[in-house]
Amino acid sequence: MNKKYILRKWQKSDLYSLVKHANNRNIAEKLTNKFPFPYTEKDGKDFLESVIHQDSPLVFAIEIAGEAVGAIGLFPQEDIHCKNAEMGYWLSESYWGNGIMPEAIKEMVRYGFSIFDINRIFARPFGTNLASRRVLEKAGFKQEAVFKDTLYKNGKYIDEIIYAIRKTNMMKKDTDTFRIRPLEKEEEIPFSLLYLADPSEVAVKDYLKRGRCYAGYLNGELIGEYVLLPTRPFTIELINLAVDERFHKKGFGKQLVLHAIETAKNENYQVIEVGTGNAGIGQLALYQKCGFTMYSIDLDFFSSHYLEPMYENGIECKHMVRMKIDL
Repeated sequence: MNKKYILRKWQKSDLYSLVKHANNRNIAEKLTNKFPFPYTEKDGKDFLESVIHQDSPLVFAIEIAGEAVGAIGLFPQEDIHCKNAEMGYWLSESYWGNGIMPEAIKEMVRYGFSIFDINRIFARPFGTNLASRRVLEKAGFKQEAVFKDTLYKNGKYIDEIIYAIRKTNMMKKDTDTFRIRPLEKEEEIPFSLLYLADPSEVAVKDYLKRGRCYAGYLNGELIGEYVLLPTRPFTIELINLAVDERFHKKGFGKQLVLHAIETAKNENYQVIEVGTGNAGIGQLALYQKCGFTMYSIDLDFFSSHYLEPMYENGIECKHMVRMKIDL
């Protein structure tokens, strides 16, 4: 499935779209009373104030077509429950039934298990919310318990259903799962991979200040990355693509490139560009297989910008081949 959404931090500018999509009785009736109906501008401001200043992001916006249309969050527990985190989520009714939430939940599960020292993520849908229960099952959650008539909402008693997914079981099951997500600011930067694509420390750190790094995880292990760097209005560049040498020629580089293209589309860019060396035979083939077309060559780019000569496939890498896709 082509990714139709992105998970990102909330911003103050999300207030209008938040209120627009959250102000829905059909959503509120499936959540706790902390999610009100009507959902007012004050409710939106209070929510944004509570999540924007979190040191470690716990609640992310679900963005589709440039709008925040839902939320998904993890809430680590305390005391003897410290190895658990609760998951909560909601999505605009306009996007129900499009397969978005199972994928968003899977992505959030990966994020939670990689960031927090936990072994179990659980959710507590209402027994009457069959759609949410199916979504959790599609995302790999298992029903663990049913508490009869435990909840009281709108004058009615409702069953509480406990669903959960455990890190140990998930890792056993998803032996061939490759997940790609953006790195958050507080996460460790994979410099060892970045330097495989560009040996210049100065250049890499400059790219990271102006762009965003996306990391690829195989069974929870970081094995690849790329950076997206806005360069001109409606144009973004794919740079510093790298895969751990242990995993070359297994298709992970192509998955990273295709993910970058889809991300650029979702963020409403009109052109994605990439530059690679004249000696990178494999890279030139990869990008063209992914839809890129050559449009120019920067002669002597590498020999002018790097002190030491670089070689690939026994050929000196002197020139930058510029390629692009019109999205």
